[in-house]
Amino acid sequence: MDDAINKNPATGAAICAASTKIQQVENPAEGTRRGLWYDEPFVDIKATNPNWRKWGPRDPTSPHWYNEGRLQRYLAAHVARDRDLGRDRTVREFVAEFRGLTATAVQRKILAEVGCSHQSLRQFFGTNQVNREGIAKLLVAMKQHSKPVNPKHLGIIGADHLRACFLAAGGNAETFKYEQRKGLTENGIPYLIEFAFGLHQSGLEERLTRTRQIVTGANWSVSLGNPFRNFGSTVRAGNDLNQGARQHHGPGGLRAASGVGLRAIRGPRQKLNHSHRQREATR
Repeated sequence: MDDAINKNPATGAAICAASTKIQQVENPAEGTRRGLWYDEPFVDIKATNPNWRKWGPRDPTSPHWYNEGRLQRYLAAHVARDRDLGRDRTVREFVAEFRGLTATAVQRKILAEVGCSHQSLRQFFGTNQVNREGIAKLLVAMKQHSKPVNPKHLGIIGADHLRACFLAAGGNAETFKYEQRKGLTENGIPYLIEFAFGLHQSGLEERLTRTRQIVTGANWSVSLGNPFRNFGSTVRAGNDLNQGARQHHGPGGLRAASGVGLRAIRGPRQKLNHSHRQREATR
């Protein structure tokens, strides 16, 4: 089967569908998505903002997204991977992968503070036992010489696009409300929550044809259920939004049978850490 790859017009997220009859026609410059089924178009959408971008997996990771345990596992994965490839990278090369630490002068300061100049990553990690003290110092130094990632870089969808989706779903423009919350957690992890709400036109015209519809997504993935109840403290801002909806729309809040709501929440996606790699690296 041939793989046809479509892109979400708002987020640019890749959606793969395996079929011999689906073709994908795309114009990256215009941000369009067009799908063909047996040579007949079944979707033809233009991006509301062709220049929109989000934080991608190829963007550099941030030291502020790690604690000592996570950085240790990340180091172990690098050491094990280098051993498989017959490579022996330096600590300086490892540091250069992180956001805000590409400057040579900054790298020198970090290596001097930690005491690992001209040292290979394998030696720094430890041969017989893990160098936990050194890893802790490295993490502190990298955080001190870099800034936390601004939440806006995670990719703000914005009111314009959500309003367009809302109207396309049959929503009433005058009842559309949009709220946004963004910030950093106590550990320096950025978060971004967007919320849109409004009433379906049929509900206002006493010809109710639609029941309540809630569309949710997390990190550019559509959720099957409501994921926000399980996100812990990072969803406090989302609870504030719910309270705001109740204050604006009355005690019923989101219970309006003809309501249309859209939510999106995002946080950084950390690079994959292989715990089994850590065990291999310490052998």
